[in-house]
Amino acid sequence: EEDLIGRLRRKPGGQWYFDYAEGDRDDEIGFHLGDERFVTGEYVSIERNGAMHTYQVARVERP
Repeated sequence: EEDLIGRLRRKPGGQWYFDYAEGDRDDEIGFHLGDERFVTGEYVSIERNGAMHTYQVARVERP
């Protein structure tokens, strides 16, 4: 499976999502991501379509 590179963003109202490309067709909504701690080099597991997917945090930027 090809690696995806994207950004973790928050919509107005507080809902977190992964943004992979311009537009919202490929966006993935995340649940309870506000409770996670994102540290460069660490890993985060997200459930998608009944399977767990692991993502490595490459960079963290403050808004």
